[in-house]
Amino acid sequence: MVLSVSAVREFIPEFNGNKDLPSSEQIRITHDAPTMAIKEKVMPRAFDFDKDGEVSTHVEIDRKRIFKAFNVKLINVAYTKDVSADVGSAARIAGDGKAIVKVQTPEDLFNAPVEFDPLIDETYQYLQNLLNTKVDEKN
Repeated sequence: MVLSVSAVREFIPEFNGNKDLPSSEQIRITHDAPTMAIKEKVMPRAFDFDKDGEVSTHVEIDRKRIFKAFNVKLINVAYTKDVSADVGSAARIAGDGKAIVKVQTPEDLFNAPVEFDPLIDETYQYLQNLLNTKVDEKN
């Protein structure tokens, strides 16, 4: 049996009214299709046994690691920053003297202001759902 699977996928988040914007202005997030290698990397199965032989587990959530494992790329994401601050190489100066900082990679996103945390949470939940989705074997 041969399955047809797209290697790169796209997600359009609801963050900040994004879906109400014209499609050319919407935040789009592209990422690799989920694989077993990604799942094993970001959701390792480890069990600890206490002195009574009972199994205990712990969950470690590393959102950035999941974004990197999926090779996430962000499109149409940016913020402004005072020029007096260190804006990095991904910035350009707008007419009002503020720097426009593009957010294109997980590293950029996790270094962005805290106002982007809801976008991180929404995207993280979407990626987690991809990893946990059961395939309908009847199709």
